[in-house]
Amino acid sequence: MEVNDLYNVAEIRLTYLNHFSPDDLPQVRNSKDAYEILLQCWEVGKIELVMQSKLLLLNQKCKVLGIVNIASGSVCKVPIDLKQIFAATLKSGATAIIAAHNHPSGDITPGVLAKDFAQKLKRGADLLDIRLLDYLIISPEDYYSFCDRELLEGYNSTSPLDN
Repeated sequence: MEVNDLYNVAEIRLTYLNHFSPDDLPQVRNSKDAYEILLQCWEVGKIELVMQSKLLLLNQKCKVLGIVNIASGSVCKVPIDLKQIFAATLKSGATAIIAAHNHPSGDITPGVLAKDFAQKLKRGADLLDIRLLDYLIISPEDYYSFCDRELLEGYNSTSPLDN
């Protein structure tokens, strides 16, 4: 009996298909750039209806490799799974991320849960040598940047988006 006959296991493949030239990818230089890119990709009919979470995947030059829809929730909460965030990040080969969620009410003030989650996300990213450049709360009219307000643990006064 061969070893292959002893175990029936699924094969796992990791792939990332990019159909764009690096020169054509948008670059994020600051929180406003990230907000504008995210806003363009948010479903217009849902941004003021239900909470959703998205992730910008960035390369070393802060060029956008892709945007991932992480979760969709109710009018006042969205379940965000760190494993999904880091699985997408590692699968894409991204070296940096910007996470975001919307507030359907339009009030972009972060709650305690959002602040705690951003710190947890930062700690996880640090363990994996992934740069969490920002965490945004967005509405159609405005956004709140944790980085701009120095709310990310280990924040450096030199903007990480300038690297």
